[in-house]
Amino acid sequence: MILMEAKKWRNASAFFNSLFLGCTTFLALLLIILLKVEELTHALAVAGLLIGVGALYGFTAVKKSSVVASLGVLWAVFFILLTSLGVGFMSTFAFSLLLLSCPFAYYNLLGKKSFRQTMKRLGITRKDLAKNIAIGIGVTVFIIFPIIMIETAFFTVMGLNDLQNVNNAILDAPWYVSAFAIAIGPFGEEMFFRAFLVPAIGVLPSAFLFSIAHYSYNSVVEFAGALTLGIAYGYMFKHTKSVVSVITAHALFNLTSITLLYLSQLFI
Repeated sequence: MILMEAKKWRNASAFFNSLFLGCTTFLALLLIILLKVEELTHALAVAGLLIGVGALYGFTAVKKSSVVASLGVLWAVFFILLTSLGVGFMSTFAFSLLLLSCPFAYYNLLGKKSFRQTMKRLGITRKDLAKNIAIGIGVTVFIIFPIIMIETAFFTVMGLNDLQNVNNAILDAPWYVSAFAIAIGPFGEEMFFRAFLVPAIGVLPSAFLFSIAHYSYNSVVEFAGALTLGIAYGYMFKHTKSVVSVITAHALFNLTSITLLYLSQLFI
């Protein structure tokens, strides 16, 4: 009798967790639609907080959730701090939090997966850790960078190189936005677009969604580059079955690109 009641309570808890997460997501989207364009970044910041709280609430049912819950609380505090300071580019932080939260919330609440099962499903494992890091570095240096350079040269010849839009956005942003793009951003994006979406919808659809997410810079070159990276990372994830390789590759690409951009300003 007690076991049956406990099971009913867990089912009810999962239902209300899902309902709460769904309501916060809907409210966040509603705020974005109703608010003016110039308030979009703050709307997305609020959206990130709401969705983060919803996902955090769902995490409480996960085994060994204390680590994830603690990270969620730290994220929330970080968001509140930046919002109170009126810092721009909040959409970047909110977007990354949303991407990082969705896979865990989905597998826990809808897939009924334990924390360990979710980690394994997303390719988060210590198995072949050094090998996967090496693959990420090698593919970035010897395959991705040459392809991106050829791609950029093609757009330059065609008179369509609008990469300056991206460069201006990066240079105008506070330094910690670039640090975030290098150290934290790749985790959320790779967890969502590769570890979560690739097994569900395939490499090409996930890569296309990834490129759309990067069109906020209003750059055709950035869109094409993100599509290329999305395809490369997708097949790398399928080959290694580990998100470590693609996180390494993504972080290295961002680190190198942003570092070269800042260094180029020294010689202008």
